[in-house]
Amino acid sequence: MGSVFVLGFLVCLVGAAHNDGKSGKFRNLSKDKAKLYWKGTDGKPHLNAVLEGDGGILSFQTYVGHSFFWGPYKSGEMRPLKRPGAKGVEFTISDEQMVYALIDDSSDPQLVKEHEEEIEFLEQYKKKTGRDWLANYPRPPPVLPMRKCSQIGQTYTVQLSPAASYWDCEGKAYSCQRKPHKVVVQCSSTVPCSWTIKNFLSEFEADWIVGYATPHMSRSGLMGGSEHMEDEQRTSESYRMNRDTSPIVDAIYRRAGEVLGIPEQVLTNERNAEPLDVLRYMDGQQYSPHYDWFVTGVPESRFVSFLMYLNTPPEGGHTSFPVGKNADGSEYVQVVAEKTKAMFFYDMLEDGNVDHYSLHAGTPVVKGPKWLATIWIWDAMQTGSVPVTKEELAMYENEAAKAEL
Repeated sequence: MGSVFVLGFLVCLVGAAHNDGKSGKFRNLSKDKAKLYWKGTDGKPHLNAVLEGDGGILSFQTYVGHSFFWGPYKSGEMRPLKRPGAKGVEFTISDEQMVYALIDDSSDPQLVKEHEEEIEFLEQYKKKTGRDWLANYPRPPPVLPMRKCSQIGQTYTVQLSPAASYWDCEGKAYSCQRKPHKVVVQCSSTVPCSWTIKNFLSEFEADWIVGYATPHMSRSGLMGGSEHMEDEQRTSESYRMNRDTSPIVDAIYRRAGEVLGIPEQVLTNERNAEPLDVLRYMDGQQYSPHYDWFVTGVPESRFVSFLMYLNTPPEGGHTSFPVGKNADGSEYVQVVAEKTKAMFFYDMLEDGNVDHYSLHAGTPVVKGPKWLATIWIWDAMQTGSVPVTKEELAMYENEAAKAEL
């Protein structure tokens, strides 16, 4: 199957109401690489993604009524491709359909059969749960534990270990790292399941990350299928920082693991946790509604998004969930950006599906800057690494329990 890496991606939203949103999967079952174009509201085609042949797949949020077409990869012409036996070259998003495949005479019969089996599964899952299956198919339930949020305002308290405690200066741990303390985690939304932690970072840690990242910042981008692209959907600058950059960063990863109930041993950049993604937004910049999860033809997926606010923007720059649910059932949940605060939400559901309600945005910064850092954690692994198992998690939990005695 074609290998594709995709960041959470979103088609242009001009003129579309958010309640018409529709998650779609787009698959290239032809032998050859192809370009996917969106027919924009200006009447012109806009390159949306490039997908490998033999099963290259991409998922993103689009809208009912939006039209697309598959175009040739090698030709510079932005036109519908012409191949023997080609089906599904031009299509319009409908409320009844979620998977849109390019099939032609070169398509592998086995891939076509698997595509048809997935369509049948999607129909049965929808009948059973009332939800669309948006994740890769097949996909088992997550291995990593989840903090269930049943009521907005509910809390739990975490006693941090010495290695996960705050840093207040740059130097030796015995002089710069505080004694262990507790943090309180509060449910901010049940749909999607999200939590906030005031003072997750120390003032020094927030300032240190900003200072370290500043000289390295460059334009953020998106992955549209198999190729990196810049897009007005995401207008920030960013820098990625490995866990082993500093004991300060290492302590933050450990702290996040203890809040999430995930052993820190698997939260390495080689296993389940991506490098710390540091972002800077200036006046007018934003990150339009998008998902952090994506479908790439493999079962591994982003599991939880852990966001840390490194400053309090003078105006704007909050995190919003356009289809999230408030306690009264109304839509649009917002988390205010405040220095040292953290929030996390789950990209996945307990049955292995990804969460439609995790659609989120970085609202426009009216007066900046806004600084943010994110850790994305995968289940059961990052692509190409060693998957974590229930047995491994149990072993680390036992080790931690013995260390506390």
